[in-house]
Amino acid sequence: MTTLFNSANTNVSSSSSAFDHDANSKIHLTQKLKNALQSLVKDLDQNDSQDCDQFRERLTEIISLTDDVDQQEKFEQQQLGEILEQIRLAKDTETLLNQTVTKISQLLDLERVLVYKFDSEKTGTVVAEALQQGFTPAMGENIPPLCFGLVNANHYQQVKVAAISNVQQTELSPYQGQLLERFQVRASLAIPILLGGQVWG
Repeated sequence: MTTLFNSANTNVSSSSSAFDHDANSKIHLTQKLKNALQSLVKDLDQNDSQDCDQFRERLTEIISLTDDVDQQEKFEQQQLGEILEQIRLAKDTETLLNQTVTKISQLLDLERVLVYKFDSEKTGTVVAEALQQGFTPAMGENIPPLCFGLVNANHYQQVKVAAISNVQQTELSPYQGQLLERFQVRASLAIPILLGGQVWG
């Protein structure tokens, strides 16, 4: 766990820089799109046909939508920046993990966010959890990785995302179905945590 903490604090500055660059690129692209649309509206203003009026109204609506996208991206950039800053300031691994799951839960408005650490190839423990009221806690539970969609640590090493979009409409093994039902899971998204090129959780 200490290694994870050290790795997170070592890499958070470079992650923050990459994040800032990506976010600024998106905002710049949105601004270029808005400028192009506004230029087209000006060109249409020089025509008086009814067709141009309707097209102009549609373009104005699209420009308004780009403003909404701008605001949303800026908000997300601020929220993710806060998460990175909290990770940087965390004093130990437990604090780091608890702050991470809490912030992600708030940012994405999720019912449960957890961190699962592999103890072996086919088993692991929930080491951090942010959970809304009314759900069965999984914190401290020793459960197989199958609960999150894949059979073992090696499978999580090979894929970027393991997703179950709807438990009721997905073909699951009876055991996997029992695990998900126990924790009232209706959908699941699992992303591997890699440490030194190896899956950690």
